[in-house]
Amino acid sequence: DRGCAAIVTEIEGREVLVMGTHLGLGGIMEVQTELRYILEVYLEYEEIPAIIAGDLNVEWYDLQYGVPELFDHFKSVNHALDKSLHTIPADRPGRQIDYIFVNQHFDIIDAFTVASYASDHLPVVSRLILK
Repeated sequence: DRGCAAIVTEIEGREVLVMGTHLGLGGIMEVQTELRYILEVYLEYEEIPAIIAGDLNVEWYDLQYGVPELFDHFKSVNHALDKSLHTIPADRPGRQIDYIFVNQHFDIIDAFTVASYASDHLPVVSRLILK
């Protein structure tokens, strides 16, 4: 089982929960379990701005239908902007399994990937405004 690293930090004088994750390779059932754990952690802090970012190892369709409760609290930065991003493989990206999710305390300005040789995945980058 995998989980997440979580920290409450301060941005512009406000507490913000930032969660980084790299979920398992066992398919949607494993990811469901791991994301439900991440949501349990989030619910302890749901009143403050929150970001979840990382490699979820599943595609968008599986997330929408496999873990619908995620979308009760978060939105994907690129999907909120109707932007399709492709993160793997880095040398010929054709699928997205890496995401940034934010809760209602953020306005999403932009979302994009950046060419990089640092990983076999392209990083997702987002410009956000803390409300």
